[in-house]
Amino acid sequence: MNKFFLFSFLVVCIVGFGCVSEVSHDNSLDPLSPSYKAEATIGGRVTIRNLASVGIGSAFVIALPANISTRTDSNGYFSLSKIPSGNCTLIVQKENFIADTLQISVTVNVPQTVSFSLKAEAVLNGRVIVRNLASVGIGSALVTLLPLNIATRTDANGYFAFSTKIATGNYTLTVQKENFVTDTLQLSFKVDEQQTISFLLNGFPVITSSQVITQKIDQYFPGPIYSATFTATVADPNGDVDITSVWLSVDTLRFPMLYVVTENKFQVIILPENLPSNTIEVLIGKNMYIAAKDTQQVVGKSAPITVTRIIETGATPLYPKYTDSTVTSTPEFKWSAPSVSFNFTYTITVVRQESGTETIKWSKEKLGSYLVSYPYPNVSPLQKGNYFWTISIVDEYGNISRSKQSPFIVN
Repeated sequence: MNKFFLFSFLVVCIVGFGCVSEVSHDNSLDPLSPSYKAEATIGGRVTIRNLASVGIGSAFVIALPANISTRTDSNGYFSLSKIPSGNCTLIVQKENFIADTLQISVTVNVPQTVSFSLKAEAVLNGRVIVRNLASVGIGSALVTLLPLNIATRTDANGYFAFSTKIATGNYTLTVQKENFVTDTLQLSFKVDEQQTISFLLNGFPVITSSQVITQKIDQYFPGPIYSATFTATVADPNGDVDITSVWLSVDTLRFPMLYVVTENKFQVIILPENLPSNTIEVLIGKNMYIAAKDTQQVVGKSAPITVTRIIETGATPLYPKYTDSTVTSTPEFKWSAPSVSFNFTYTITVVRQESGTETIKWSKEKLGSYLVSYPYPNVSPLQKGNYFWTISIVDEYGNISRSKQSPFIVN
């Protein structure tokens, strides 16, 4: 009886366990899963030896024996994926740098971060930067080693390197860059010596824009006033505080230019009495230039600038004027057109005179040259009082000829 019971129990157990369903292996991390892969990801950065903050772009990185490769980005970073588990050899190569190798052990699904610091093959390297701005490198500067007459250019951050072996002796290293003063350094090399050089270049002050306009301001007494206004914007690679003086050169004459804060420009106004000829007409067609000097006594000059014309003929006010007894608060201004052959526009200006003070009440610019009248706007009628108005013609260069003042009274 006991033997029969034991046998039955064994049969039930065998049958029962045989009916249990098989365990699922859908998780990709499960070694029994069909999607399981014994691999990992390796990332890192490649930098310049002794310059850890400077990444090396486009360096070639390969993992062996998997033969999986990539290149670093512009900042030196890279990432390799699907690297099989086990021992792995990483090799980094870049032109003008000594290749580096690293042995690592890859663990399944465990990312690793590594770093490479490559030594430049060059025996001579360095950086070209802006004087007063040590963090600003100068890109595309030409660096030449004499008398070998070999040259290279700096990268975007101002770094340069020579990969040619240099024999023992004395050399001259020069750096050239447009709008900067050329710098020179004398070097002496010993056997297998490596040198790192820094250049601090001084930039020329640059006249970024310049303009000259003439004005004829007509008046009853003592007669018309003539002037020529020169303006310029100036910049300096070493910072605007490096600029010490700006001036206008006319032949052997030098006129200091003052900085006008509201205009963000340098300016000088030349009157007839400032010139030996006692007339600004002498400036027409003459080549003049604007110059600026920095703290290092370096001078930058503009391209030649010339006076295009002085407008002698202008428009003449017809209405209103002092002989008109009745003038409304919104008069229609009338004038006779000038006889000129160049393009121009009109500018009307109305000024109130009260207790010896003159206040501009209204001005309208860029009126078409075909007009000979224009109404005062109804939105702000003139109050009773004494006024005068002028009409100017302005050519395409900004030169101006203003009429005499035409007084009138609003009753």
